[in-house]
Amino acid sequence: MIIREVFDPYNQLCAIEGLSFTRVFIAEDRGGALGFVETYVTWIAGHKCGVIYYIGVRPRAQGRGIGRGLVKHVEEYMKKLGVSFVLASTVMTNRRSRCFFNKMGYYEYSTKELEGLLGRRALSVIIRRLYITKDDDVILIKPLRYGKPTPKAQIVKMLVSSSFGKRLFLKH
Repeated sequence: MIIREVFDPYNQLCAIEGLSFTRVFIAEDRGGALGFVETYVTWIAGHKCGVIYYIGVRPRAQGRGIGRGLVKHVEEYMKKLGVSFVLASTVMTNRRSRCFFNKMGYYEYSTKELEGLLGRRALSVIIRRLYITKDDDVILIKPLRYGKPTPKAQIVKMLVSSSFGKRLFLKH
């Protein structure tokens, strides 16, 4: 099972539990499964958001564009569903994951940075919707419906000034 090859025991458990509420896409060749991505759709402050819950590629298949292909497939799937943003999360120390998502056009925010922009209450809503694991302290966000490329400052403006930001969260 790919999950056991790619993740530590805690994340194995989370990824396996995720199979009950996520849509899974698998990359495979004649030798079997090479990688997978778990994804789902949620609503955050009036925005339909896609979430990449877990992504993993077998060690022997890494570096061949499989993860990139899986994420592109998820983004196209999410566009068809009318999703505004795709989000993922990781830990600050996972430089490989952060670099991967940055190269894919995702904007990186530490949870502290988002708390400063949106407030603690709004951040807690995002964290609940993402089912963030215990140590995740980085949220990666990619807009799908707001033009290309979108500077990080523009994403921050959308987060703060749109319904994704403080105003809607304060009503709850």
